[in-house]
Amino acid sequence: MRKTLTSAAIALALGAGAAQAAPITLPPAAPIYFQFNNLEQVSGTNGIVVPGGSIDVTGDNIPDTPASEGNWGVFNISSMQRGGVTVPNRDIAGGTTFFADDGIADISTFPVIGDIVTNQGQISGIFYGISLTGQTTATGGWIDIYWEDAATDDIDQNDLNGGFSPTSRTAANQAGKFTDGQLVVRLQFKPGIINGDNFNTLRSDIDPTSLTSPDGQGLAQFFADVVDINNDGKIDGADGAWAPALNGNWFHVDTDGDGAFGELGEQRDLRFGTFFNLLPAWSDPANGIVGLRSNDPGRAFTVAEPGMVSLLGLGLLGAGLNLRRRKRA
Repeated sequence: MRKTLTSAAIALALGAGAAQAAPITLPPAAPIYFQFNNLEQVSGTNGIVVPGGSIDVTGDNIPDTPASEGNWGVFNISSMQRGGVTVPNRDIAGGTTFFADDGIADISTFPVIGDIVTNQGQISGIFYGISLTGQTTATGGWIDIYWEDAATDDIDQNDLNGGFSPTSRTAANQAGKFTDGQLVVRLQFKPGIINGDNFNTLRSDIDPTSLTSPDGQGLAQFFADVVDINNDGKIDGADGAWAPALNGNWFHVDTDGDGAFGELGEQRDLRFGTFFNLLPAWSDPANGIVGLRSNDPGRAFTVAEPGMVSLLGLGLLGAGLNLRRRKRA
């Protein structure tokens, strides 16, 4: 299902950061490895009530997100790295860092020490709309990623330690300081993490609701695709500043179980692995909700910029003409 928004919602989502500085540019045609720090809640009965109820995210006037869900959370990206391919079309490892969250800039000191230049800004967001289908599987889900520049970044260590309250969530995809920047890409969870399964979008190695101690740990994995937010049939800058670069279709899956990976409809843009631990500050035992703190390595292979492809084509054309001239000589 293609994810879209109404024109009014698009204006709000993509225009929210109009006063923001431009987000960092992702390296083109490169394997990227990035680290998330998450705060999340999970309910084995899909009993997390979504503030404001379900919302229409496809622009068809039909609510798409569930009114109650099994998993949601907020995050910030602590680092982004130029990675390396470990298994073609399956896995990417970390490498040289090109972005690191350097904390909140002190606006009052900008004129004195120039933090507006040295502070990099922050990348944060929310994941939502996930429904558990079993003790270790789930379906559905979206991720919204936001950029916030150095002048307004506001997520601190206390927030990431669990100080940011889940009650600050005001809608399915809105949660205060984690969603108040410029939307740079929207992702949709997609099947593929389980071979031969075209329904479940997430798999865990343990039941996350079974954690009773911060010493326990689990691992959940999933794939995601870039969303065509304005439903115009193409992924471009109108869908977010990072949407074209992340629309790589690099990861190959086998949802029909025929043993052939990467067939039509079996390519994915990003892969995630979530290592989670108990976070009591986000738990709500009275409603059967377990709080988790998680760390996600995310991986993607970015697309070359259109201009770069054109220049490459011109370069090859020039090389061909030179070769012909030499042969004639």
